[in-house]
Amino acid sequence: MLALAMVPGVAQITPLSHSSKGTTKQTNSVPVQDPSAADKTKEVAQQNTGSQNPHLIPNPDKAINGEDLRIQRKVADFTLLLVIVGLLQALALLGTLWIAMRQADLMRVHAGHLDKLADAAENNANAASLSAATIERQAGIMDSQLKTMQGQLDTTMNQLAEMEKQTRALERSVQFVVNKERPHLSFEVGELVLTTSPFKHALESTLTNYGPTDAFIISAKDRLFVADSEIPDPDIADHLHEMSIPKIIRGGSEPLGVKVSPIIFQFDDAQITKIKNRTQFAHYLAVIKYKDVFFTDDNDIRVTSISKVWRITDLKNLPLSGLKRDEFFAYWADSSSPIST
Repeated sequence: MLALAMVPGVAQITPLSHSSKGTTKQTNSVPVQDPSAADKTKEVAQQNTGSQNPHLIPNPDKAINGEDLRIQRKVADFTLLLVIVGLLQALALLGTLWIAMRQADLMRVHAGHLDKLADAAENNANAASLSAATIERQAGIMDSQLKTMQGQLDTTMNQLAEMEKQTRALERSVQFVVNKERPHLSFEVGELVLTTSPFKHALESTLTNYGPTDAFIISAKDRLFVADSEIPDPDIADHLHEMSIPKIIRGGSEPLGVKVSPIIFQFDDAQITKIKNRTQFAHYLAVIKYKDVFFTDDNDIRVTSISKVWRITDLKNLPLSGLKRDEFFAYWADSSSPIST
């Protein structure tokens, strides 16, 4: 083994040798010393020995060898620490290198993932661009189809409007034919006879069907009454009397009038005087409901109604047949009807 001795002022390495018999002999060689260092060593030795025994002279060679050993031990310990520190630094460097290599591997993996993500994003972008182009083409096609459909719709609407006009014209034609073929009842009221006799007819009327088809009577009501006003009371419509007429009024090319059962009404002298003086008024109301061969529902029920008032003028009768010359001319005039048809 070699022991490194680093002693100030000593510039020689002292080898340690082993004998062939296993005994160790130390061969001391006289080092070449720096005179100033030797003097300092002697002074230190003299101080150490002089303090113990001033009469003794110390051996400078022995003092130098002991100090050399102590320094060599310290250097060896320091060298060992340096080696340990170097090993620790080497291990730290290896760890740092391993971490750097690991980080590099992870960065490469991440770079690969990022490349894949970039490729995927590019593919998605290309797909989105392709989809956008496809949607744009489809939008153009749909816009063209929409315009075509709009044109077809306009044509269809025009055709429907024309068909509606034709339908209305056809309905009017059909309605005209139906109305022409339907029965039309007409009520002809005879002259009012102001009589006080309970056996004399006060009023006679005729019902005539001027249509080509028959009228089927549903109901027929009338009433002769005296009121203080030319306008009849609306409530009187709820108090009409049943008329006695045939249930079927025949129609045809030559209409025949049907006599309505005459009305017997006994006036008193006071009423006759007031009627002639026009302070009271005689009224006649009649309503006939019927249906025909074109009947479909209750909304198709036909109604014929009259509301008359006996009106006396300021003119006397002309000398005509059947008229009394000393009486004023009178006739049935239309009045406001209280009858809801």
